[in-house]
Amino acid sequence: SSFNDSLLCRFFTREVFLLLLGRQLINRDLIEKILLWQHTGFNVHSKLRAQNKKEAERPPPPKAQLSMAAEERLEYIKSS
Repeated sequence: SSFNDSLLCRFFTREVFLLLLGRQLINRDLIEKILLWQHTGFNVHSKLRAQNKKEAERPPPPKAQLSMAAEERLEYIKSS
């Protein structure tokens, strides 16, 4: 069966923003601004699927790991 990547992306975006709101790391005004951007940074690709739990839990490829390491170095600056 195939998935609608656009719909999955909207769902994922909403879930991430709800998580950030719940942790008080972002506010609704900023979410609204981000959603107006042409490219919000959210993307979903459902063409590759894990066949079992072991595959689903394997670490991301090295390129993705580098991206995650860069994000860990970012600091959140709370607006005053």
